[in-house]
Amino acid sequence: MKPILLKTLSDTKRHAQKTAQAMKAPALILISGDLGAGKTEWVRAFVKSYLKSKEEVVNSPTYSLVNIHEKGKRKVVHMDLYRVNSVEDLESTGFWDYVSGNDIMCIEWGERIPKESLVSKNVYYLNLKIKSENSRMLTCFFESGHKLS
Repeated sequence: MKPILLKTLSDTKRHAQKTAQAMKAPALILISGDLGAGKTEWVRAFVKSYLKSKEEVVNSPTYSLVNIHEKGKRKVVHMDLYRVNSVEDLESTGFWDYVSGNDIMCIEWGERIPKESLVSKNVYYLNLKIKSENSRMLTCFFESGHKLS
């Protein structure tokens, strides 16, 4: 889990594109990091690459909470949990319905999901930290789903 220095926005986009090429549904991508660290930019590049659609409009779902992007049989559910402060708030987003599906979910502020809710999911964790005006430090790892015994 060695951090990756992303020196430019182009580096961030390239990382997202490579991830999209390797990602198989269903998948849960939890993205955390500082305000303004590039979470939405990462998701924007991921969605466009995964759907193979340069024209796809990908905006932050900060106020709508959920945006859905589809092309053909591919679907990405993009959630922003910044305004979610409780399990009740999380339930009101429809999270449990989405997470039980077979799609890819990109969730900004994913650290707001109770960890015990994810034990049976394959989860890709990303954390972006601001290093300077243009550079970010990315830490990422994959955790295979497991059952509680």
